[in-house]
Amino acid sequence: MSRAEALAHLQGNRPQAAAALHESLLQSDGRDAQAWFLLGACRHALHDLTGAAAAFSRSRDIDPASPETHLALVTVLRGAGDAQAALAAALQALAHLPGDARLLYATALSFEDLGKSDAALAHYERALGIAPQHEDALHNKGLLLARLGRLEEAEANQRRYLAAFPEAARAHGALADMLLASGRFEEAIEALDALERLAPQDASARVRRGVALASLQRYDQASAVFADARARDAQAVAQYLQRIAPGSDPDLMLSPENLFLWQCHLAQRRCDWSSWDACVAEMRRLPGNASAAVEPAVAFMAFHLPLSGDERHAIARHVAAHIEARAPVLPPPLATRHARIRLGILSPDLREHLNAHLLLPLFELLDRERFELYAYSLAADDGSEVRRKLRAAADHFRDLEATTDQDAAWRIRGDDLDILIDAGGHTTGGRFGITARRPARLQALYLGFPGSLGSQRVDVAIVDRVVGGSAAEWSETPVHLPHTYYLYDFRAPVPDLGLSRQQYGLPQDAFVFCAFHKAEKISPDAFALWMRILSQVPRAVLWLLALPAAAQRNLRRQAAAHSVDAQRLVFAPFDSRDRYLARQRLGDLMLDAVHHNAMTTACDALAAALPVLTLRGTAMAARAGESLLRAAGLPELVAADADTYVAQALQLAASPPRLAEFRRRLAARAGPLFDTAARVRELEAAFLQAWRRGVRRL
Repeated sequence: MSRAEALAHLQGNRPQAAAALHESLLQSDGRDAQAWFLLGACRHALHDLTGAAAAFSRSRDIDPASPETHLALVTVLRGAGDAQAALAAALQALAHLPGDARLLYATALSFEDLGKSDAALAHYERALGIAPQHEDALHNKGLLLARLGRLEEAEANQRRYLAAFPEAARAHGALADMLLASGRFEEAIEALDALERLAPQDASARVRRGVALASLQRYDQASAVFADARARDAQAVAQYLQRIAPGSDPDLMLSPENLFLWQCHLAQRRCDWSSWDACVAEMRRLPGNASAAVEPAVAFMAFHLPLSGDERHAIARHVAAHIEARAPVLPPPLATRHARIRLGILSPDLREHLNAHLLLPLFELLDRERFELYAYSLAADDGSEVRRKLRAAADHFRDLEATTDQDAAWRIRGDDLDILIDAGGHTTGGRFGITARRPARLQALYLGFPGSLGSQRVDVAIVDRVVGGSAAEWSETPVHLPHTYYLYDFRAPVPDLGLSRQQYGLPQDAFVFCAFHKAEKISPDAFALWMRILSQVPRAVLWLLALPAAAQRNLRRQAAAHSVDAQRLVFAPFDSRDRYLARQRLGDLMLDAVHHNAMTTACDALAAALPVLTLRGTAMAARAGESLLRAAGLPELVAADADTYVAQALQLAASPPRLAEFRRRLAARAGPLFDTAARVRELEAAFLQAWRRGVRRL
């Protein structure tokens, strides 16, 4: 028996025999670092990662100067999913060999596994400082920057990569992805030209070309490219689509109109309004284009655009029709009567999500003498505290996340529900295909989707008279709550954490307007109103959320275009929930968004006695601010038109006593909005009213 014989077995792809020989060799010489290393390689080949890690560790301890051993150990620990141990091993390796680019790269990967992006980037750069042409470091650094949304840096990295490796197909592909994400579609096509030259069999390149063409509204060309890609290799196309969007519908993923509207929405998340008019026009055309398949969430995207309630309703009908075509209605349920009304709530947000916190009072305060509560979760258990509370409060809690729409509908039917509340609708994660099958005696829409679902298979929508608007906006029959349809948990006071303006970079003696909206709610017309206000209130600032870097840059550019100093936009950092609520008190007036009003965010402000100014809208999501302010006892803060909105903001900024009076009234919490228990009683009455109507039809 010899080392050469053992090595021959390993090289001959006989790792089991090689491992046995190396184990015998080590019985006679347990300090043989190379034998331990080769034993680790044998065990790795046998998929024994634990044994491989133990052998590589012994080899490293005997010979800590071997970079190959350190690399092998980090590799198997990462492969075993032990990210902490892999990082510890990588850092130990660098302590011995700080100038080894391969070890720096392995350390970067280990930091990335643990979500420590800044440290990962620093180590990628250190590796590249030693080995500027370390291709994997260039590649992974670019991908990480792109995932972090730092697209300008990611592009610069890819240009550096391509300068070193102009024939690297993956570099061209990654650059194309970054350009697509930046909305630079013509340039993305140029990068894809290079990719297809270098890798003509890459099915994903054809798909990405189609995405770029669709995003440019060259729909016929996009359709032809998609058809060509599928004809060449349908399986590869399907695999690529599932890799980037698991569980997605391939037909929707390859629908040019759907792709264009999604790109518009992504642009809005960057506060990039270059495609704004084209997006609005496409949304208005959509209901008349029966062949255009779009994802249900497109109906939610429409809420962020200057569309009337009738136009939003038409888009919802278009979306619902496509779902209903594939969702057969279940047979009618039996006419059973229960001692209590069986009420089900179907939601994709029974997890750490704003909507879960909104629903929690209903779960906890619902009258159990009248109602039996069934919760149906379309989201996996995330281990959050709010998920635990919802599960504990429900009489029955069903996990439907991994269940098909058809099977989910039958499971709900098995619970013999009287009323099913769809609290997701056409939102991301919502599965209207379940509700559309009519698994309960009565289907109702409430809370999660601020508009009609566009379906005759949903019986009622629980709203109020302000947001409800006209009957023409609804396929459902509206059931009106007496004050506001919105439910928010006002049971606990907003914490007083003694925060100061200085902590948030706010001027101590200037007026602070707040606009704590998601980027997609910040429309060009709303922003123009805010800039009109800022331009007439000297030294005032606009305090916004910690938006993505691209959105911040775009808003600063827009401010400058309105002749407002971009430094007067202040972006708050990410905070804990308590700090986020407490910091509301540092502002003077919140300015509402126009087309999709603040809802939870407005309640957050009102809870902290921060007045909110809203503009009366022409659709449900654009009337929510008015509904909340009337229920809070502040109808004076509802502006009838844009000029009045600006004028009222200016008047309030110039009248501290009037603003203080609004704060005092909010702090007293006298309006019906703030009585959470009473709001639940009103919802119970609405459920009973809907049920009585439904019983007459059964």
